[in-house]
Amino acid sequence: MSAARELGSTGALEVLLHVCRLAEEDLLEAPLRVPLHFLLEVFVEKMIGHELFRLTAPNAVRYLLARRDVGQKILWRLRREGY
Repeated sequence: MSAARELGSTGALEVLLHVCRLAEEDLLEAPLRVPLHFLLEVFVEKMIGHELFRLTAPNAVRYLLARRDVGQKILWRLRREGY
């Protein structure tokens, strides 16, 4: 936990621990796809709390939009059943 605190990623670690608890309690099937709302929660937390992430995110979006096949790749990753 101290490494997560040092790197500013305690929110992501908490989400991971929550998902692991759900899997242990058989409320989620493993291996699993992390639910989209968990990913969005971590992303929004990073956007609000980390200046470097805020500065880098628009560049990442521009890069993704410049690629012709990005939409297809994102949809494929969201729709696949397992890893």
